[in-house]
Amino acid sequence: MTDARLDVNGTVTVAGGLYTSAGSADIISSQGSGTIVIQKTPDTTKALYEALQSNTTITYQAISIMPAALKNGDGTYATTAGAAEGTTITYEGGKWIVPEHIHSWGEWEVVTSATCTEQGGEKRVCSVCKAEETRTAEALGHDYSVYQHDEAGHWSKCSRCDATTEKVAHSGGTATCTTRATCTVCGVEYGELAAHTVVTDVAVVPTCTTEGKQRAANARSVVP
Repeated sequence: MTDARLDVNGTVTVAGGLYTSAGSADIISSQGSGTIVIQKTPDTTKALYEALQSNTTITYQAISIMPAALKNGDGTYATTAGAAEGTTITYEGGKWIVPEHIHSWGEWEVVTSATCTEQGGEKRVCSVCKAEETRTAEALGHDYSVYQHDEAGHWSKCSRCDATTEKVAHSGGTATCTTRATCTVCGVEYGELAAHTVVTDVAVVPTCTTEGKQRAANARSVVP
């Protein structure tokens, strides 16, 4: 199978994509007045099939095709691979002029979600030519916003994974003989009650104008 010669000297409107085999077709403009209008973005994934018959056996052979390459007057080629829907290609000064396609990108979409420690991936697609662009999404890092504690200390846990900060002992606050100290960081009571201390009141002998007082021992809390 060979590509046909196409001499464009007027306007050719291509309803779909314009393709040639890998060898490139002989698409020229001998009079220098050719115009080609592409109505659909070429798709590089397509293929044609050629039927081959040997006696009564018919086999089909795939033929790879590509967006058409247009032959310039100096023997070089201009590719239509970047031509979007509605592109008008003209022949000027001995060369085919294919307008540069400006992508119309959609929103970024997540391909691989980033984690606390691993990067992710995103992509966006041109709404015209369906080209794809990718980028890396940075690792999120840990979010130590889940506060936890036990009798000995307190720490923080990541809201997205099981990572934790180092446990820190409770601190601050003042214990009495009836209440334990309250940690000034996490607000949890911790430690032991303070010890009692015995305060002895000295006996006072009554007088004509004042009352006396017996000697007594009272338990009071010790506050450092």
